[in-house]
Amino acid sequence: MQTKIPKKIDRYAVKRVIGRGAMGLVVLAFDPIIERPVAIKLLRHVYGLNEEDYEEFLKRFFREAKAIGRLTHPNIVQVYDAGVHEQLPFIVMEFVEGETLHKILSAGFPLTWSESTRIVRDIAVALDYAHRAGVIHRDIKPSNIIILYEGSVKLLDFGVARMTRLESTSEDKEGLVGTPSYMAPEILKNEPARPESDLFSLGVVFYQLLTGKKPFEGKTLPEVIQAILYQNPVPPIQINPEIPPFLNTIVMRLIQKDPARRYQNANALVSDLNRLLENAKTIKLDIAQRIQEFVEAEKALEEEQTMEDVDPPVTLKLRIQWARMDPRMKIGLISGIMVLLVIIGFLGFRKSGQAPAVDQKTPVAVQQTAPAPEKPQTSLPQTSRNEQIENQRVVKLYQLGKNYCLNKLYKKCERVLKKVLEIDPNYQPAQKLLQEVEQRLYPVKDQSGTDDKNTPIQ
Repeated sequence: MQTKIPKKIDRYAVKRVIGRGAMGLVVLAFDPIIERPVAIKLLRHVYGLNEEDYEEFLKRFFREAKAIGRLTHPNIVQVYDAGVHEQLPFIVMEFVEGETLHKILSAGFPLTWSESTRIVRDIAVALDYAHRAGVIHRDIKPSNIIILYEGSVKLLDFGVARMTRLESTSEDKEGLVGTPSYMAPEILKNEPARPESDLFSLGVVFYQLLTGKKPFEGKTLPEVIQAILYQNPVPPIQINPEIPPFLNTIVMRLIQKDPARRYQNANALVSDLNRLLENAKTIKLDIAQRIQEFVEAEKALEEEQTMEDVDPPVTLKLRIQWARMDPRMKIGLISGIMVLLVIIGFLGFRKSGQAPAVDQKTPVAVQQTAPAPEKPQTSLPQTSRNEQIENQRVVKLYQLGKNYCLNKLYKKCERVLKKVLEIDPNYQPAQKLLQEVEQRLYPVKDQSGTDDKNTPIQ
């Protein structure tokens, strides 16, 4: 069911939607009393509940909101408030700006093993704090981990967290809560969640950061569940030989199927990760700079997608719309245009009346009608407009190539600059930058005097 976007939730003025998911809708809002931006999550899955289940859910919702509202930690997104808006429960949270690990991983942006270790260490610190407070997250995954633009790491969405079984009532029904690919085996067996369950999920995220793939994969959900329950994953060091052996040991311990063989608490994991980071003297943990590189690369890719086609924007839009149109609509549109052309031709014939018969012996020159008087030119000639379009395109493409170069994406920079020179071979800024890029990409002639262009410099 589609959730209508309200203009106001309680006292909070809604600005815009910043996220959607299966469980709810997240909006950016403004708190007029504290005068600060906040993020509000509306839980819309309650639409299908009957009255009794709805009342029971609200009791649990406010109990959990109270639990997570007590969590105040620099690596956890703070919960400020909770309530109900038009029967939809909502949580008011701290608004943070950054990029989720899900987006970073999906874009294929490379993180060093030291950067990945630093990220996981900060999340482990947050989990240690939450577990000591009696709260289990239950949904650790890349989309719930965000790196702020200034470099700090925060854990999002304790909205599905529950109090530990010890503090919950006997009437509570656990059920599966979380994302299957990152669930611990005991959760899939419908056993109570425990701190080690969060650590298993964090281990899956860690494995994915280091290798670019999940340790337990399958084409279908049952295959993924089978892999988590029964298959042993490939050690990450076999996929990424650059990671230290001790780090490989840490990850493999985190994703053990038996909870007793994992880290028994997050503090022990933090200690091992800190020891690993302290012993690596050459590590540079500049997460903020790396995330800024990611943002610039994303902007460049977005701009490239808009510059990929040579056709003018209007033509491109029409082509896209035509390609997406239903075949029956295409047939109807073509038929309508043909009928319209026939009507226009018929009306034109009637307006002109009966044309005098043309003598077959009349020379062709006599049959030609006098040219219509030229209309005054009210806009730039077509050639001038085309030149302006081409010049704008050249400048935009050059800026895109320069952006790639600044982000050390030299192969893409070379490709874009060559496209610029195809359009305007005399564009000197592109010629100069292309020369510099090719010097970086390809080594100079070796001792044998041949160009070694088959071994690009990374």
